[in-house]
Amino acid sequence: SVECKRLPSEASGEGAVWSGAYVLTPANQYGEWMPGANAIMDKDDQILHIESKFLTMDWRNTPSEGLIAITEKATLEHREDLTVSAKAAKESGPIKLEHCIELFTQPETLSKDEAWYCPSCKVHREATKQMSLWQVPAILIVHLKRFSFANIRRSKIDKYIEFPLRGLDMTPYMLGDAAQLVSSFNPPIYDLYAVANHYGNTYNGHYTTMVKPAGGLTNDRGEPEWLCYDDSNVWKIHESHVLEKEAYILFYMRRENVAE
Repeated sequence: SVECKRLPSEASGEGAVWSGAYVLTPANQYGEWMPGANAIMDKDDQILHIESKFLTMDWRNTPSEGLIAITEKATLEHREDLTVSAKAAKESGPIKLEHCIELFTQPETLSKDEAWYCPSCKVHREATKQMSLWQVPAILIVHLKRFSFANIRRSKIDKYIEFPLRGLDMTPYMLGDAAQLVSSFNPPIYDLYAVANHYGNTYNGHYTTMVKPAGGLTNDRGEPEWLCYDDSNVWKIHESHVLEKEAYILFYMRRENVAE
């Protein structure tokens, strides 16, 4: 089957006559046409001065098609990205950290290019892989996927991830026998003690860190406070301010006494 795509008339610009097999148009970093941008026309041997860092190239198959570009359409083999898309996340509301961990530990079917080689039958077989926890550490570091890369497109994922300040239970994400063994002695319950934040985009940004002081810190009303580190500046913040959509890396410490 073929897919016909009509080019937007605004993108043609002044003098955008398709005398060749393709036309170049300035675009943004996402491959999208920029309003007011004119198509770049071939000037034989003259050097073209292009200010835009990104370009799109649109083909046409036959001159009789005018501004219709015909491209073949084929089904591409793909693998589902467990990262919740921004659109779906917006519709479903805040994403919980526990849900992210649940998706991360789900079985994943390998593609044909990554088929597992069976040492017994000597052939490649369709297989699944799964991330599971056998043991849990004293310090748990959770690195949230904040940057997305697809072809030449780069973007930052600014979706708010709702993460617990206290009582993150990792038992549901461990293998059955390991979970029972660990839970019988000391359940893997974690409390947050630091967060690294990223502000900005994929091209520039700034990092800050929020840390829960050892021994605790409270204000005049007895409410928990943390310390915010921003370059050489340090100030106190209310515990509720730790929960921000700029959170990038979460640092959890395992409880030694589950009764806390």
